Amino acid sequence: MSTKEESFYILNPQYTLKSDKKRVLLFNKDVVPPVKNGLSEMVGFLHPVLAILLCLFKKEKNLKTVLDEFAELTGLKREFVSPMVSQLLENKTEIKVAFNGRTFYFPRNTLIRAGNHYDVTSYNPEDFLIPNSQLDFDSQRLYEPLDSMIMLNNRCATQCTYCYVDKRKPVACQIPFKRIVELIREAREMGMRSFNPTGGELFTYKYWKELLDVLKENRFDPVITTKYPLNERHIKELKDIGIKRINFSLDTINRGQMCQLLNVNEKYYDLILKTLEQLNNNDFDICIQSQVTSINQDSMEELFDYLLGFENINCIKVRSTTFSLYPKSDRNNFLRLRPDKNKLDEIMDTVIRLDKKHGDRVRFLFHEYPERKKYINPSTREKQALFKNRPQCSGNFHAFHILPDGRVTICEELYWRPQFIIGDLMTHSISEVWNSEKALSLYHFSKDLVRESVACKKCDDFDRCHRTQGVCWKQVLFAYGEENWDYPDPRCPRAPRPGNEFWIE
Repeated sequence: MSTKEESFYILNPQYTLKSDKKRVLLFNKDVVPPVKNGLSEMVGFLHPVLAILLCLFKKEKNLKTVLDEFAELTGLKREFVSPMVSQLLENKTEIKVAFNGRTFYFPRNTLIRAGNHYDVTSYNPEDFLIPNSQLDFDSQRLYEPLDSMIMLNNRCATQCTYCYVDKRKPVACQIPFKRIVELIREAREMGMRSFNPTGGELFTYKYWKELLDVLKENRFDPVITTKYPLNERHIKELKDIGIKRINFSLDTINRGQMCQLLNVNEKYYDLILKTLEQLNNNDFDICIQSQVTSINQDSMEELFDYLLGFENINCIKVRSTTFSLYPKSDRNNFLRLRPDKNKLDEIMDTVIRLDKKHGDRVRFLFHEYPERKKYINPSTREKQALFKNRPQCSGNFHAFHILPDGRVTICEELYWRPQFIIGDLMTHSISEVWNSEKALSLYHFSKDLVRESVACKKCDDFDRCHRTQGVCWKQVLFAYGEENWDYPDPRCPRAPRPGNEFWIE
């Protein structure tokens, strides 16, 4: 027996297996996995036989025992299984495995060496027994949702100039807290991965402590993103609840810029920097999120230098301000605020340099931004490649968004637009809303809903486009306006020139 076969391996605890009725899911434990752990971001399908293989890996079984058990259980020859498994042992790259006429994908570090410090989930292989006649690897929309966000309000401690939230009318949470608790419990029973509060601002919601308590009790690890000045009482309450991670929004440490960007007074400036210091001193894992605008584009290095002085900041995410469907005054708001492309590229280079230098302690990440050349006059071949390789939309594929009145939309930036409302959780369950006629009809979007003059009407790729990766409805509205919601995704080679400038140039 080889040394490797004598070794003990487990399924990486940062990945989770779950039955999705007609296939098995393999996905990250966290919606956004920690940036320092070498994982892949993944929600993928597995053949039940491959899922059962992963189930067999336990701390007390060496590799030889697992391979022998799997061969006996499935009747597959060990000579076939062993090379496949070898690829998954501490794999540094994503792996493709051909099985039963299909290709299945495994993420980085799928199987890792067992250790007592790991909290390992024990799976029952019988949960993944699905008859061959029922298997479905074609439909990309999950039979049960995986992720959700609940928008509690549109109230904030700031009035950010670059805000994308629909604040045309103040909205408070109208869902009784008792009903929210029922929804959280249903989400847990369905095996959902996340049920995250959003806003507006969590800390302006009356029952924020009770909400976080219920989420933790139901085994959810809520992601909190805030610009709220927290005091010592807030921080103690968060620690008592068991909150360890927090996303903290900070765009600048220049007092004048902060007051201008967020429409706050100088007192806020002092309070928010004190909040960051208190979070750091209380050992929270802090991820900083920063927006680059024309106002602060020249002071980002000053911000980075400041943030590197905090030992508990482990991630700094930088992105350009984006176009909003809900501008504060007029459509030129974004044009005034968008950063200069050359400046933005310099910031990106700085982020890459700092990540190489400090990445073992704090990761620096720069989010891709919409460039003019991707939408205006790119070559057909280039645009085809970009569109073909676009990421799959999560909205109505595996995620949904709860509005403050209980209605459900597919995307947090589409809000109450009736085309995208798929149900009402005040009167229906999560399962009923997810499987509603409206939700399914949006996934199986019909050409009958598209006007004759629109390019999609005559496209032979229409069904695959909408049902495999999906289109970004938000970008459609960005580019062409609400009245043209049936237009193609502006990234599509057949799409007309956008009427709105929502890119950086």
